Amino acid sequence: MLTPCGECLGAINDNNLSVLCAGVCSKRFHTSCVNISPELFRQFKHVPGLSWKCVNCDRMCFSVDHVSLQGFLERKYDEMLNNLNSVFDDLKNKFLEVAESKLSAEKPNVVEETVKYSDLLKNKTQPAVIVMPKNKVQTAIKTKTDINKNINPVDSQLTIAKVKNVKEGGILVGFSSKEENLRFKKIAREKLAEDYEIKEIKGVQPRIKVVGMTQVYQDDEISGFVEYAVRKNCTAINLNIECSVVKFFPTRKKSNIHQAVLQVDKISYDALMKAGNLFIGYDYCNVFDAVEVLRCYNCNGFHHSSKHCTGKKSCPKCGISDGLDHTYSNCTAVELKCVNCFKSVQENKELLDFKHGAWDLSCPTYRREVEKFKKDLLLNK
Repeated sequence: MLTPCGECLGAINDNNLSVLCAGVCSKRFHTSCVNISPELFRQFKHVPGLSWKCVNCDRMCFSVDHVSLQGFLERKYDEMLNNLNSVFDDLKNKFLEVAESKLSAEKPNVVEETVKYSDLLKNKTQPAVIVMPKNKVQTAIKTKTDINKNINPVDSQLTIAKVKNVKEGGILVGFSSKEENLRFKKIAREKLAEDYEIKEIKGVQPRIKVVGMTQVYQDDEISGFVEYAVRKNCTAINLNIECSVVKFFPTRKKSNIHQAVLQVDKISYDALMKAGNLFIGYDYCNVFDAVEVLRCYNCNGFHHSSKHCTGKKSCPKCGISDGLDHTYSNCTAVELKCVNCFKSVQENKELLDFKHGAWDLSCPTYRREVEKFKKDLLLNK
């Protein structure tokens, strides 16, 4: 027996495009009777998470199962990403073939080392020095004038890569090499130290967290153990290992167990993350990724502190920012709402789960910012 259309009551056969109502009536309708175009019907059939209700059951034509739809979009994204990675690998291999053939043609009698693609990538950050006036109301123009009077780049054989104004009248000066960076810093401290603070910026490098030390170690002791572990786990020759201790502190749960955040070079990062552990003295320590994104305690946004925040104060628990009349400590909200994820849902129409606190480390928006930061560090190949 043929099914009648819920709108025109005409028969619906196998050749007709039809759609089933997901409401209480559970009737089937001709798509032409309910103004669903063939293009929209095709999308409706192939995209999971979409359901349709007739006018009598629901005034909204479509409702969205966010979990199913997000899963579908993530699968499509992964497929697209895999295809792009495949194309990228093909281009990389072709590039290396051309580079090697060109080197062979220019120097046929010389055996050259194989060019690694990672060696062709240039780090986005450069060594730099910040010259910061002790007089906090001084302008950057005055700072630059004093630098020009005291340090001649030609006489000092300095190759300047960039010059940038920073907050409170400071000047950031970037160089092409670490040697020039150190030379400028030394001259600046000799000639400008009376009126200026000279700070070295070594550039952004990967960070790791080492957990499990049962005693307090000096910075140079930790660096020595890290260097030994890297050389043991890495086959590269002529390693230039860099390791500095950013902070050393006890764990939250056990005050007698210590951890350290270390800034290391790219090769050391890869070797230690692959190993997953190392010995600091006689302590077996676990190694974790320590990439962190700065978050503001005022607006709960990213990449700035509350001291320099220009946004509205928001509650990290309930997500309220307009007309906020309470603090986090006395917030009575039962249901959590992340202000960052909710903002992305409203403004960018993203399908994100926002039912969590802004401080949650599994927050989709926070994880996305972390991944962006990792890419800037060239941790993702």
